[in-house]
Amino acid sequence: MRNQVHKRLTTKAVKFILEAYDQGKISRQTAMFQLGLKTNRFHYLLKSYRKNPEKFSIKYPRDTPNYKLPKKIDRLIYTELEKEKAVIDNPKISIRRFNFEAVKDELARKSKVKISAKTIKNRAIDSGFYRPKSQPGPFREVETTAVGYLFQHDSSLHYWSPFIPYQFYLIVTTDDYSRKILYAQFVYFESSWAHIVAAREVITTCGVGLAYYVDNHSIFRFVCHGKSHWQNQQVKTDEGFVQWKNAVKKTGMTVWYAPKARAKGKVERKFRYLQDRVVRRCAKEEVKTIEEAQRILDEEVHHYNCEHVHKETKEIPEERWQRAIEEGKSLLKPLSLKDKQSLKDIFCLEYRRVVSGYGKISFENQSFSVPNLRKTKITLRYIPDDKYPEIRIVYKDKVIKVVKL
Repeated sequence: MRNQVHKRLTTKAVKFILEAYDQGKISRQTAMFQLGLKTNRFHYLLKSYRKNPEKFSIKYPRDTPNYKLPKKIDRLIYTELEKEKAVIDNPKISIRRFNFEAVKDELARKSKVKISAKTIKNRAIDSGFYRPKSQPGPFREVETTAVGYLFQHDSSLHYWSPFIPYQFYLIVTTDDYSRKILYAQFVYFESSWAHIVAAREVITTCGVGLAYYVDNHSIFRFVCHGKSHWQNQQVKTDEGFVQWKNAVKKTGMTVWYAPKARAKGKVERKFRYLQDRVVRRCAKEEVKTIEEAQRILDEEVHHYNCEHVHKETKEIPEERWQRAIEEGKSLLKPLSLKDKQSLKDIFCLEYRRVVSGYGKISFENQSFSVPNLRKTKITLRYIPDDKYPEIRIVYKDKVIKVVKL
């Protein structure tokens, strides 16, 4: 039955039925059936009738006027929807559906127009733009109980702009509890050093957490793929040296591995969100360099962290992050350095060498002298920064020489 009784009956008819019920001429079930109402709505109308029978009315008062958008705003919406359709129809761009939330944010950013995504969707339907999409699956429940409990970390290779003819990587780190994006950076090539830099930025900015959560990529884990007839594999899984894992463990954090790619649902949804938003803007703004794409990425990450209400937590990630810290729901702690230790001793690429009888070692086709440690095993800590690369020669956990490259 429809609860909109004012569309089916007149005020006079409703008053007649309620009066008959009050006088005991008909039962409550009969009155509800004649009015076509359920229990709560029936008692609401009965209470209103008994309060003032003379002024009782079922006319529906509309709280807000039937507001019509100005033609100027309608044109802005139509123009933005045309741009969306051009992006969707472009075979070079891997986007095949509309994102009305993104259109809403784009209008607010460029034209200072605040319109609901529902209104934009209605305009898209009226204009013949809208394409129906499948209903999203259920969200997972929140699993962790504090910020810093788990940092989900991964990378994505993608065509981020149709005006850049090659793919490049996006490296992302997100906090599992708050859903806040802690790090997002475009890089031309994926390497151990790129992921070490990501860990360095997260840990020095936010603090040392409990664990990193990654997949089984060779950058993150050494995996032995079973026995071989052609070689004797003596090093088993997790026994091989991994640069990124070594750097993370030196901070005091541990590393957990996802059994399957879909087990990292939270960080994968971040990639989906950023691909949907960044690619659209790169296409519309004709982005041709990775630096311009990084600017758009930074803006979208700030919007996600500080303005976007997460569908699962129903909170803004930055506010959820800050509230958890204020309530003591945090496992973060500052990074502690040993005496005379530098960040370069933690976040680096380590290599083992043996000093020759002539007191020299070689690295990357270069020779360095270590005269006092002949026939001795030493460690090279390589920091391949673009501006000031250097090698720190370490013996018994002490830096004995620094070579600037």
